Amino acid sequence: MPSAIQRELEKLRTVDRIVMSDDMQAAMAALHLRAEAILKERQELVPDASTDAKRLLHELQVHHIELELQNEELIARRDEVEEGLKRYTDLYEFAPVAYVSLTADGTLKQTNAAGERLLGNPRAALEGKRLVLLVVEDDRRALESWLEHLFMGGEPPPCELRLPAAGPPDGAVLTVQIDAKLSASGRHCCAVLIDVTERLASEKALKALEFQLYESQKMEAIGTLAGGIAHDFNNILAAILGNVVLAQQDVGEEHAASVSLAQIRQASVRARSLVQQILTFSRRSSASAALVDLKKSIHETLALLGATLPASVQLRVSLCEERLTVLGDETGVQQVVMNLCTNAWQALYSEGGYIELQLDAPLPAVSLESQVPFGLAAGRHARLRVRDNGCGMDVGTQARVLEPFFTTKAMGRSTGLGLSVVHGIVTSMGGLLRLHSNPRQGSSFEVWLPLAETTTTDSVVPS
Repeated sequence: MPSAIQRELEKLRTVDRIVMSDDMQAAMAALHLRAEAILKERQELVPDASTDAKRLLHELQVHHIELELQNEELIARRDEVEEGLKRYTDLYEFAPVAYVSLTADGTLKQTNAAGERLLGNPRAALEGKRLVLLVVEDDRRALESWLEHLFMGGEPPPCELRLPAAGPPDGAVLTVQIDAKLSASGRHCCAVLIDVTERLASEKALKALEFQLYESQKMEAIGTLAGGIAHDFNNILAAILGNVVLAQQDVGEEHAASVSLAQIRQASVRARSLVQQILTFSRRSSASAALVDLKKSIHETLALLGATLPASVQLRVSLCEERLTVLGDETGVQQVVMNLCTNAWQALYSEGGYIELQLDAPLPAVSLESQVPFGLAAGRHARLRVRDNGCGMDVGTQARVLEPFFTTKAMGRSTGLGLSVVHGIVTSMGGLLRLHSNPRQGSSFEVWLPLAETTTTDSVVPS
């Protein structure tokens, strides 16, 4: 019997001789002390037996308690791990950005809820599908190159890709940014897809506003310079014209100098008209503001314009039913219409074409929504659109088209002040001038003017 007990004790001691790290040995020693303390508290009675048997029973009881303690600790650790796993699973699953797991060829192995929404398919349909087939065709080669670089151990910068939008409108495209980290095994990567469509749109709008501010400051500087020169020149012309009139009265019509004086007077009148245009562009003219009926002014202008247009030019007019009233100068409004239509006419090809003139006032909701990109003030605005199917303009021409004296026409055919004057008049009325154009696709000018409160519904005006 003692020899059998001795063998059992030796088996138990063998466990203690297993090679363990210092930390493990310390933990086991602490566990043993705890088990001894618990056994002592229990004060379990040991039946009469030999000393070896008592020692064996004692050690068995200690090991049993140690196992109970280890089991409790394992359960506690398991609960902690499960809680942490659930927490990180929830963070992954409900993250606001799309997480996907990809293989080297771009096959989707796993994704989260945001990935489902972004990629427009349920998880079951996405897993096993190649991501390259979900992006627009023009971006597929870029994604393949990016993945190849990543799985070769490189650290490629984030890549921008375009995805068809999951919801309406049809044909809409999202721009996403993909970044990833390779797994330790190197067989897959965890990638994040972030929708940057709105950010890019905001950056584009900001650049447009910066360009608009630059153009406004440039035109203001040019207008100030031109207006100052024109104002002084106008004073000189007044003296010239006054003296020419007096000279004509002194010499009479029969005098030899009368012809020369008449030519001087005619040239001075033309120069005065040119100066007036410059002053209008620079907003230094002293025209008084009054309520202007836009449809009435447009009809009067078109009556004059129709007599000058050749038969090869078709004029299409569409005016809304409302009586649209703005605060400004009626002559200025007529000059805006005349200059825009004349500019459209001169942009047509030799075989002719059409000029479309439209007048409307978008509903408040539409108007307010469209104010954000080009900075209109709150409230309703009249919109006058003059469109042609002529030669159009490239980007360089569009950037300079409002500059005074800039023209693409042959010398002598244009002063280069028509659109500059339009810009000055529209700005002085608190409005905005917009241009849409492409080479060989025609141009469209939009004049937005704030409506006065007296705008009412009127009878239908036939096109």
